[in-house]
Amino acid sequence: MIRDGFCGTIAMYRLYAQSVHGPNENPMATINLTLPEKVKVNRSQLRQNQSKILRQAKGRTIVEVPGWTEEDGKYVVDKRYFDDLLRKLRATVETLEITADPKLFGQLLNAARTIDRDARGGKLHSFDEAFGEE
Repeated sequence: MIRDGFCGTIAMYRLYAQSVHGPNENPMATINLTLPEKVKVNRSQLRQNQSKILRQAKGRTIVEVPGWTEEDGKYVVDKRYFDDLLRKLRATVETLEITADPKLFGQLLNAARTIDRDARGGKLHSFDEAFGEE
């Protein structure tokens, strides 16, 4: 069951997230973790055709180099793809931290009860007004 103020909570979280992530990002967007495509090569192939094989690690295509054991295996990953995965992981962890903190989440729920009314009444200030340089 959706509790009263839930939509206000989302609005509060959006304000918080925009202050953290910036106004051009949409942290409320569904995190789309597209599974990578794997290209499997053995170590001998990697040594013989290193340049060609490294070029295959582009976008969400990763090169898997199996080892003798599972722990010895390696992945060659495109930097942008890896950075995107890290960014999405950090955003997910931040969201979980907010919802797991009863005190903070309670404060967000309490603020959510009045945020729509306060926004219509012009009682809210922009982030720059509240924290910008004077």
